[in-house]
Amino acid sequence: MKKNRSIFLVVASAALLGSCQKASDTKPPATGGLKVKSYTEDVISQTLGNSITTYNLGYDGSDRIISVTSTTAAGDKFLFSYPAPDKYSVDIYHDNMLTIHTDAYTNSAAFIDSTFQYNDTRDSSSEKYVYNANNQLTALKEYDYSVLTGAELSNTTNYTYNGDGDKITSSDLFGNTQHFDYYPDITYSTPNITGLPNPNVAKKFHLVKKISFSFGSFSGTADYTYTFDLYDRIATEKAVASDGSTVTKTYTYF
Repeated sequence: MKKNRSIFLVVASAALLGSCQKASDTKPPATGGLKVKSYTEDVISQTLGNSITTYNLGYDGSDRIISVTSTTAAGDKFLFSYPAPDKYSVDIYHDNMLTIHTDAYTNSAAFIDSTFQYNDTRDSSSEKYVYNANNQLTALKEYDYSVLTGAELSNTTNYTYNGDGDKITSSDLFGNTQHFDYYPDITYSTPNITGLPNPNVAKKFHLVKKISFSFGSFSGTADYTYTFDLYDRIATEKAVASDGSTVTKTYTYF
């Protein structure tokens, strides 16, 4: 499966966004919950144009995400189901048409272990997640799958971490690399909008200050800023790429 890259795509897909911008030196304790009600993506791209999309999140009785639905195009949505304790499924719809189905499985530590995916063009793929003793993701193996050849390895991405547990590098078989710089003195919990199983959802991590990336002849940087609400939760995330593209995400909470 080939992927087209742009600086905007790198910015938009970064797992952590933000350099800290404190509203004041003192803040009330973080007593508000981390359950996201909605989020908005405001994209200004030098290659893909401008767009603003708001998504509403729905939950089941166990506070698991069951839907992420666009308010501007109700037919664009992500639907989650949980058929077993160690399995969940995601269906992605565009214009109310199913485009991607993914089954994901978790390990004994409740982290994602593997996935199997097929799409509306009859492509199938799978992933295998590898962790170290600290439950840090150290390798992501991607496979293309067919009934004739089975699973064939298409890429492996390796990750390294510093002593604080922050991811500092990623590199894959094609020479694509990313380097992450952090603000060392501030840690925050990041909003969960993906539905992915993550026992560390409430754990605090250092915030990314800059990502430097190289994908073949294509390279650049992205700098990050945050703002916070009265409960010290992330209110906005803004990423500014070296080509001028920006992605701003705004969160509201229950």
